[in-house]
Amino acid sequence: TSEAQGRGELENKQNNYRCDFCVVTLPLGILKQEHESLFSPRLNVEKAKAIERLGFGILNKVLLVFDSCFWDMSAQSIGYASNKTGDYYMFVNMFRHTGHFALLSILSGDLAVRVESMPDQEVVDDSMSILRRMFRYRNIPKQPIYSHVTRWKSDKFARGSYSYLKPESSPQDMD
Repeated sequence: TSEAQGRGELENKQNNYRCDFCVVTLPLGILKQEHESLFSPRLNVEKAKAIERLGFGILNKVLLVFDSCFWDMSAQSIGYASNKTGDYYMFVNMFRHTGHFALLSILSGDLAVRVESMPDQEVVDDSMSILRRMFRYRNIPKQPIYSHVTRWKSDKFARGSYSYLKPESSPQDMD
């Protein structure tokens, strides 16, 4: 964007738009990596420093859909105490939200980063291995009927999945 005599202009590959005001909403991951080149004139120093002070992280997910249920349907979530912090620590029962026998595994920490470069099938196999350990006396399918793995850091339109306050930041930095 540029500002000339109180007016804004938005340029992209197809069109130019002129307006009195322009509201720009971008993920913090984009702003952290590109705020210096996205705006003309540049953001003021206060806004640029706020972007730098805020934290931005990754929380990836694995959706596993089955043709039958092998877990307690009344449970909202199922926890797993892994030897590695963040590894498949929670499976959310998605039935009441979707009407399907589905579990959503939440991946954090190092695993969320590793998943970014792992093939889908390897991530699904790891998830299924954990479920077999958790429910070892139940009949668990070899594979789900459908699966989906998120990779938020690799997503060029997001570059991560959540923002947070670091020790050097404050709630005002989010304004």
